[in-house]
Amino acid sequence: MTVGGQKLELVAPAGGWDHLVAALNAGADAVYLGYSRFGARAYADNFDLPLLKKAVLLAHERGIKVYLTLNTLLKDSELEEAARFLDQYLQVSQDGIIIQDLGIYKMISDLFPQARMHASTQLNIHNLDSALQLESMGFKRVVLAREMTLGQIKEISSNCNLELEVFGHGSQCYAFSGQCYLSSFASGRSGNRGRCSQPCRMKYKFMYKDEKGAYSLSKKHQYYLSKKDLSTLDLIPQMAAAGINALKIEGRMKTPEYVAIVTSIYRKYIDLYYESPKDFQVEEKDRYKLGQIFLRDSGTGYLKEEYPKDIVNMKTSGSIGTFIGRIASIDYQPKKKKIESITLQTRVPVQKGDLLEIWTNKGNERITVNQVELIHSKGKKDFVKISLNKDLWLSENDRVFKYFDHKLDGEAKSYYLYNQKKPHLQAVTQQPGLREYELNYYFSSPKPAAAQDREIITPVQLSAKVYDFDSIIAAADSGAKHITYEGEINDKWLDMAQYCSKGGSSLFISIPRIIDTGQFKRLKQSLKELAGKTRVNLEVENPGGLTLLKDVPQLKESKIIVGRGLNIFNWLSTASLEKEIGQKIVEIELSNELNIEEISRLINQASGRKKLEFSMFGHGYFPVMAAKYKPEFIDKRYQGGIQYYMEDVKGFKFRVGSDTFGNIILFNSKKICTLFSLESVLKSGLSFLRIDSRFLQPKQLSRVMDAYQQAIAIMVEKGLDKYRLFVQGMGQDELFKDYTRGHLLRGVK
Repeated sequence: MTVGGQKLELVAPAGGWDHLVAALNAGADAVYLGYSRFGARAYADNFDLPLLKKAVLLAHERGIKVYLTLNTLLKDSELEEAARFLDQYLQVSQDGIIIQDLGIYKMISDLFPQARMHASTQLNIHNLDSALQLESMGFKRVVLAREMTLGQIKEISSNCNLELEVFGHGSQCYAFSGQCYLSSFASGRSGNRGRCSQPCRMKYKFMYKDEKGAYSLSKKHQYYLSKKDLSTLDLIPQMAAAGINALKIEGRMKTPEYVAIVTSIYRKYIDLYYESPKDFQVEEKDRYKLGQIFLRDSGTGYLKEEYPKDIVNMKTSGSIGTFIGRIASIDYQPKKKKIESITLQTRVPVQKGDLLEIWTNKGNERITVNQVELIHSKGKKDFVKISLNKDLWLSENDRVFKYFDHKLDGEAKSYYLYNQKKPHLQAVTQQPGLREYELNYYFSSPKPAAAQDREIITPVQLSAKVYDFDSIIAAADSGAKHITYEGEINDKWLDMAQYCSKGGSSLFISIPRIIDTGQFKRLKQSLKELAGKTRVNLEVENPGGLTLLKDVPQLKESKIIVGRGLNIFNWLSTASLEKEIGQKIVEIELSNELNIEEISRLINQASGRKKLEFSMFGHGYFPVMAAKYKPEFIDKRYQGGIQYYMEDVKGFKFRVGSDTFGNIILFNSKKICTLFSLESVLKSGLSFLRIDSRFLQPKQLSRVMDAYQQAIAIMVEKGLDKYRLFVQGMGQDELFKDYTRGHLLRGVK
């Protein structure tokens, strides 16, 4: 029996060969896996091309689909290699390519139009307009952001023809996927390129600062950014009813045992639901298996509630095993130097080979069960005696967790260790690929000049991002060519637009990177009303923003700034935007994870085809993380008008703020400042340097912008020596000291 249309597809992770075999044997309908060079889990085992072909063959022999994760941002220097790899891979499988990078999208559209494209969760699709935009671009499936309720998902499924894939089990990032740079700024390892160092799983202190000094709101460091794992076994009926096409298990960095157990259990209950919906009920033994194989602490994420306060577990960030009971009694040797045995009161069977962790007031103790005896049972609880003969600091009533289950481990290994079927390689059928000259022609371009060898042709202009009306005036008075406003929209904006126009500035309204379907509808209505009175220009940081140009007739003549939320990382992504927006683009803000050489190369290659204007984040506190979580959930004493921080164990303080809709934002511990690096900036080919006004008063914004204007003018008109002398005197100003250049010189891995 099929309920609510097509049966939910179960998509399992395959981080390596054993993981693949485990997933296939455990009942996956599809697997997702990565190429060893490009994928959002660079530290998984992954597959080289020959092994990928074998993996595809083995899966296809069993009627199981393979989705390739090519879901990282690629540098210009990597694009041609990626195309050559895809040319080989698509000859053996066209089940689906999961992508984030708009440049890879353009490449596939141009060179491999037969390929089936899936939008990665890294593309941050969390509203209907974004889904509709991707559908219009030719995507067949979208992996939705985790930050969505079942109701919001239902609205998308009812109004577009895309297949919807949703994460149903496993780890959750604290931040919106594709919008996190904390690892990048802290360690140089970019999460957007599959190399996240997982700083959200580290400990922090929550602090505030006023005129008297800095004070901690927490007595000790806690896991303020560590989300609980996602577990949706009980929600399978509701997920099917919401129009979800595929349920995805997170875990390419997990073990094959994890893949085996989790896949097998979800297979069991998906089948149970479709066979007999009225009898759907999850057994406790299966809940135990899910928690035992790996689970930090679980919940249903955002599926049932838009802002779940308890989605973060502040006490721990790793798998703690299963709580099974407490120590009922302790038997000591005659001289009481060593513990002879302990008796546990447990609700879970304990067997030889199990590993237990006992939480004491002196720390945690781990013991391996070698001898165990069932004393008696009472209701659902067993009393078991475990022989130890060890000198341990234990007390009666200490909590006991099963950290490793020997029997469950054996069950998990049975899915992949024994009788592995080898694929018949002669059965591979290959499709014709591209010819060498086709690839060479596609990637032929002007040879990029190194930044240090370029001449300063035109001085860089300033572009400003502001969050209140007073800052609009300050930016306009200081000569900003473009001013982007993110905040409340009302009729006063019309006065601001007129004020900017008189001074030679253009005012833009930001379409935020984080905006759900309901918020988007309200913003769209406000834009319609404004556009009926004057021309409205837009900054787009979310794919849904592109639909406004099609859906709102009054906005068809709008000028467009492409904001950093779209992660523009290579010249092909700019070509993709050109195709969608055309001549309306007046500024493209490049990813802040590019270094100056990579920026120079991108601009050179893009401009060799068509003249575009590029910018970079030049000054201000960079938002390294945005999450669907309220700052007041962290501490009930949180209030507006006070500066808060997350302090890590090394003493770095990350500013805490919120966006227009109250979602928490973390900002880098130091401001980005390029005032002292303008020589490189002006040689890179950039047209604009963006100044961000957050945490600046209007007068401070004016001082910052005036300093940059003067420094640029002095360098262009009077030379480097005069420029260096000028900025040398700025080094002690609070607005310019204690800064970082970000990735301007180092870039990311």
